[in-house]
Amino acid sequence: MMILHYLKQGIPKGIFAPKPTLVISVPSNITSVEKRTVIDAAMHGGARESHVVEESFATAFGASLPVCEPTGSMIVDIGGGPTILAVSL
Repeated sequence: MMILHYLKQGIPKGIFAPKPTLVISVPSNITSVEKRTVIDAAMHGGARESHVVEESFATAFGASLPVCEPTGSMIVDIGGGPTILAVSL
């Protein structure tokens, strides 16, 4: 319901209105069934495409860390829930 609500606010109305492509971050310990549920919810909400990335990757990308280069990085995600530690080599 939340995805549908925000998509309705961000998508212009009309027949020829473009559908957005979504990138949704999920916890790293999510199951494949839960990933599919997130993708289905986004598609049901009106997305053209939907991609799922792990929170640690999204955090590293948002912090402008070199995610595609062979350098070591350590990401500590301290949120309202569990603390997630990720090491990228």
